[in-house]
Amino acid sequence: MGDPAAENIRRWLVNNHVKLRIKYVLLIGNPSPDAEVGDVPMKMLWPRPCDNTTEANPVPSDFYYAELSGTWDLNGNGNYGESPQAPCYQAPEMADFGPGGADRYAELIVGRIPYYGDPADLNHILQKIVSYEREGFSGANWRDNVLLPMVASDKTTLGYQLGGRDQEQSPCSPKLGLLQGLREGIP
Repeated sequence: MGDPAAENIRRWLVNNHVKLRIKYVLLIGNPSPDAEVGDVPMKMLWPRPCDNTTEANPVPSDFYYAELSGTWDLNGNGNYGESPQAPCYQAPEMADFGPGGADRYAELIVGRIPYYGDPADLNHILQKIVSYEREGFSGANWRDNVLLPMVASDKTTLGYQLGGRDQEQSPCSPKLGLLQGLREGIP
């Protein structure tokens, strides 16, 4: 459980994702990084804010299972995924993103269904996913009324067009589709 479980999962993915042609991973289990609780834990990473006045605080992440090409503790200090000190991304050798470290490019697409031990809850979630997939575009009228709460980003961020969108057609509508909308640049 906890950190040893995270290490074992990642090691298996590193050793097998190419051979087995794995592209997608769905993690199902307790995501707690606590060694006593999490059977499929998120890994605690230590990103450093770019302002150089705020200390790095650990944050849980599944990206540890997606980026498999480098070492996440390059400097060997036990703090995984440390960002370089400010100004941003200077002195990468002082963190975990220098040569041989994590390169921030995902080899896998990782998703998660948190599971806390009640099989009925997991079954309910899986049934909803299967129903959604089988529904197709017919009977998907709820997609025209979906709310996507978010802060509008700048134009360099994928999906920025969705922030503050107030139009008749939802970007999740079966007539448009979210991915198609992102590719075409929703106005």
